[in-house]
Amino acid sequence: MDEKSGEKRVSRPRKSGFIPAGRAVLAIGLATGGGVAAAHPAESARAVVEIVDNPQQAYVDLVNRLSNISELPQGKVEIAPIEQILSEEEIIDLFYPHLEGKDRETLKIQINVVKADMRDRLTQESYDNIDKRMGTIKKISEYTHIPGEDFVLLLGAESLGGKLGGLEFMTDAGALGDYQITEAVGREFGMNITNDQNDDRLDHDKSAAVVAAYLNRSAKIFGDNEGFVVWSWHKGPKGVQGVLDQYAALHGDVIGDYREYIKEKGLNVFQVLDQAEINKDLEDPSNNQNKTTLFNIRGIASAILYFHPEQRVAPK
Repeated sequence: MDEKSGEKRVSRPRKSGFIPAGRAVLAIGLATGGGVAAAHPAESARAVVEIVDNPQQAYVDLVNRLSNISELPQGKVEIAPIEQILSEEEIIDLFYPHLEGKDRETLKIQINVVKADMRDRLTQESYDNIDKRMGTIKKISEYTHIPGEDFVLLLGAESLGGKLGGLEFMTDAGALGDYQITEAVGREFGMNITNDQNDDRLDHDKSAAVVAAYLNRSAKIFGDNEGFVVWSWHKGPKGVQGVLDQYAALHGDVIGDYREYIKEKGLNVFQVLDQAEINKDLEDPSNNQNKTTLFNIRGIASAILYFHPEQRVAPK
């Protein structure tokens, strides 16, 4: 998480057995019980409305719910049967809606290039770490209707699946943990920030609760476009708004409501970053691995490699 400063989410039809009620829910079968646990639409939708306005209350509410769920599994949680897992094309659709033709092919080339790099950077430790975190991700997904793929994307992009989440990997900017939460964001949500082993950012469940509340707040601005929502975790909502303002100005537009503008124009992150002026402004030549323009792609490549283990070996 490098640059920081919900209202009910719109439903999105999902293929392959994913739960369609409210915000899309990652379908995960428990190793002990099997099957897919369904959310209760009315209850979950109400929860989404309640957790977006007060950051600290949202955090406390989610942490309390997690600590009070006795059936929360320990250790590895098995992903749902393969037919219920999003294909690579569906993962692209989730984060880059309305992208077709030559633009889609260009994006897929970019993903494949980054995927080749992530094959070397993500290790079995990375995948095992994500496995262990799936129980929490599943419960938060059911409660908030945040797609579980959002968390996997962020885990891969921010800490290589938690591999770089330890205290020894705190960044120069003070970001820490599986999701690289900054001190400012942690304090905003009421985390205990100590910069030592007692720091709440080293606790995945507490960190995931902050991520959930943060993303739902971003969704109030950007709607159900998951690409802009997860990008805001890296760029900050105001940063993403600034990029959208720049895009609008290049097309002679002035944005009144970002959510409506994105919907009206059928925008996705690729289309915005495909503008040469915007891409040039955002690129950071001093650190290619952390280019803002590649953040989502790096996360998507990680999610594809996690959900589709057959791709972890480079094609011959």
